[in-house]
Amino acid sequence: ITLNKYKNMDEDGEDLGNGKGKQTESLPTGPAMGPIYLMWENTLDKLKILDYERLFCQIQGKHQSYSRIHFVIPAKNTSSQLDDFFDLCQWLIGEISHSTEVLHRDQYDDPNTTINKLLLALRQLDFKATFPSQKLRSGYGEQVCLVLEFLVDKALDTRGFKFSSPIYVDNTQIEQPQLDDDEDDEIEDEAIGNNEDDAIFEDANRQDMNEISLDNSNHQILQAAIDPIEWKIELERVGPKLKAQQQLSLHEWRAHVDQTLDSKSEIEKYLSDTMKDLTIMNKVVLDETSRARTKEKYL
Repeated sequence: ITLNKYKNMDEDGEDLGNGKGKQTESLPTGPAMGPIYLMWENTLDKLKILDYERLFCQIQGKHQSYSRIHFVIPAKNTSSQLDDFFDLCQWLIGEISHSTEVLHRDQYDDPNTTINKLLLALRQLDFKATFPSQKLRSGYGEQVCLVLEFLVDKALDTRGFKFSSPIYVDNTQIEQPQLDDDEDDEIEDEAIGNNEDDAIFEDANRQDMNEISLDNSNHQILQAAIDPIEWKIELERVGPKLKAQQQLSLHEWRAHVDQTLDSKSEIEKYLSDTMKDLTIMNKVVLDETSRARTKEKYL
């Protein structure tokens, strides 16, 4: 279900790649992709709570708001996707520690060096998950979404944000609208009309029930007033005329057998001449084929 939700994501006009255009690559399929989609979607909702579109995207000026599959599947420009991941992690760690020294990324750093710095910063924040550092090298996938989810939760805790239980409005007491006298008269007339329609419908139903009861009376046991002896005499007189006269040939299967034998004899009659013609034709075809092969070898 989670997979099918995002298969047509590019139709919404959102950025599916590095924030500069739509991504046309096919989405990966499989039951293992569902939790990753859900993980990044929850992380993206929490980023909106942190107001990342203003504090991160607009202030830095080189990022756009991320789509719901930005860090789930590979983008067209994987290096730009990896830069987005590093920049977002650096901003979140700065929000958590209120310092830019915990994770300081130089623009000339190698990606492996930046990953090592990120893992050291995560250990300082009690990040418990363990996986190879090369899993973060791609810039997308389960491990990337796991790191981002951890950092977002930490940032929300640092700000003191807590999810409270939903508050349901009690709609049991519904205020009745005040109606004018004309509207009251219209409602009364409509109620009277509905009562008349109900009465007509009940009468029609009652008539239908009476007809059904009359039909059911036809299926009851009938008491005959005819003398049984006269009934039997009439049955003996008319009975032979009511029997179906089906004339079946006792030798029908023999006719099929005879027809089969005749067909067999006809086939055997023409088979010998046909075999001779087929043999001559086969010989001619073989000769022509051998000549063609000789010409091919000569060419």
